[in-house]
Amino acid sequence: GTFAILAHGTPSVTRAAFTLSKFRLNIAAIHKYRPHPQGDYMVFTLDPACTNAVLKSAKGVWHTQALGENYTRVWLLCELQVSRLLPQFITDYAAKRAMPRATT
Repeated sequence: GTFAILAHGTPSVTRAAFTLSKFRLNIAAIHKYRPHPQGDYMVFTLDPACTNAVLKSAKGVWHTQALGENYTRVWLLCELQVSRLLPQFITDYAAKRAMPRATT
């Protein structure tokens, strides 16, 4: 893979490929980082060039808010659409486990 060297405060667009280990689901996402004086934010979407049968769409935003020298609050707002063939209990389990991890 290729690594990007990014600077805080500089707008950027990156692509990341990763595997959700519990489900062995390969995902690629596009991240658009935008700095802002009241808190930086990063918009993400699924890379349309890398689709899979389970995750139909995903989009959202991470927003950071500085709370002092050593603390940052991270906000996450996202929307996911999964295949209708996926049982609801699996969707619920994945959401319960994955969402808190997305902000740590």
